[in-house]
Amino acid sequence: PEVSVSVRVSSATGLAPKEDAWSFNPLAQATVHSRDPRLGSHGGNAKVATGHTETLNYCTGDPHWTEPIILKLAPEPGLFLRVVVCSEQGMGLTRSWDELGEVVLDFEDVVQLARGSVERKFHLTRLFE
Repeated sequence: PEVSVSVRVSSATGLAPKEDAWSFNPLAQATVHSRDPRLGSHGGNAKVATGHTETLNYCTGDPHWTEPIILKLAPEPGLFLRVVVCSEQGMGLTRSWDELGEVVLDFEDVVQLARGSVERKFHLTRLFE
């Protein structure tokens, strides 16, 4: 049976540009993978479901999102949820994203967390220096 999972990325701290730096355009992406995405793409790591928040244009502080990411999928053993905060670059047809930080969770743990009404905070792993 298909399930809907709501991933609420409310904020990300410590990713804002340093003082006197340009603004950035953060968004958060949530992707369910068929295997642990930290192992790389070798060996058939398929994306099972994906979604993203709105882009916050010209952000100068820590980003705060209001809308959740809704993922619809048929859960199966061995899935992983990857949430990555990115900064969108470019406009129009030449858009790209710089990945700033990520967290990866076993999807079975995500389903257990979704059954409760408690908000959990996770630390992002910085993907840049």
